[in-house]
Amino acid sequence: MVEYALSAKRVLGPDTFVMGYANGVVGNIPSERFLREGGCEGRVAQAVYGLPAPWSGGIEGRFWAALRTQPGKPGWR
Repeated sequence: MVEYALSAKRVLGPDTFVMGYANGVVGNIPSERFLREGGCEGRVAQAVYGLPAPWSGGIEGRFWAALRTQPGKPGWR
């Protein structure tokens, strides 16, 4: 989701590099906007990986909360 990369660059600076599809792709974690609008990645793509249901609302907030626990630039937390 490009929205995550753009947001990370706004918070961490333009030199931030966001890498996707690493360590055994488990699918996209949709943004709230994408989840609302629908589309394959927001509704059914996770079934390929054995996940039983689409992502629930609030996943984007949980994503950012988890990311903020990781080491990073000063002021990120």
